[in-house]
Formats: sequence, C-alpha cells, structure tokens
Amino acid sequence: MSLQVPSKLLRFRNESGVNLFYPMNRLRGIFRNGSYAEFFFDPLQNSIGDATTDGVSDKIKVKFLNTGVGDGMWTAIINMYNRIHTGKALVYTIADMKGAGGSGPFFGFGENGDIHVDTTVPADTVVYEIASTTP
Repeated sequence: MSLQVPSKLLRFRNESGVNLFYPMNRLRGIFRNGSYAEFFFDPLQNSIGDATTDGVSDKIKVKFLNTGVGDGMWTAIINMYNRIHTGKALVYTIADMKGAGGSGPFFGFGENGDIHVDTTVPADTVVYEIASTTP
C-alpha cells in the first residue's frame, strides 16, 4: 500500500481580506489575459455531487506589470510552480494583499517574480470570479 500525500492547498487573499483556498489538484490551468494571469479551478460551490460537464470554472486573476522587458509573468508562474513542488508546507500562499498581520502585499512568485506584480490599484491586483451555482 502506498502512502498518499494530500494535495497542497493554494491560498489567495484579496484587498478586502477575503481568503480563498483551492487544492492544487483542482487547478485546471493558468492563462494569460492581457496583464492578468488567470488561475482556473474546479468550482467551489455546488461541486459535491455535481455531475454536469458545463466547463464552468472559478477564476482568480492576479495582475502583473507590463514592463516590456522579458516576460515577468511567466517567470513568476514558473518560480511559483517550482516553489510549490519543492516546498514542504501543505498550504502555499500565492497572493495575499493584506500580508501577515497587515504588513502589506505578499506574493509566492519568488524574488524574481514578485517584482512583476502590479499593486498600483490594490483592488485590481487579486480578483475573484466564482462560478454561478445556477445552470
């Protein structure tokens, strides 16, 4: 019998202080949409026993600077992925606009990735779009 390791839990917190947690195994993919890296997850709501195949996902958007030098967004995503898989913690914070104890924004993209996150308008930096529970 093999020992099953639980999926790491990914954490996001927006400017309003709302936390969202998703198991890593529910991540469907990451897409670039302009300045945003969009993280797509299986829906949180109505997901237990939901046999529909409507393709609806929850989406969390993290805004990046458009520096025009290299591709900071994808460097950040690669750094984040490497940190998730090499770290021992079961909960991994990707974006926290409040920071520990209100210390300010924190991102889990690494020193070469965090610098590319756009915090100019804090309410636009981490945006949640939760899939509707109605068909």
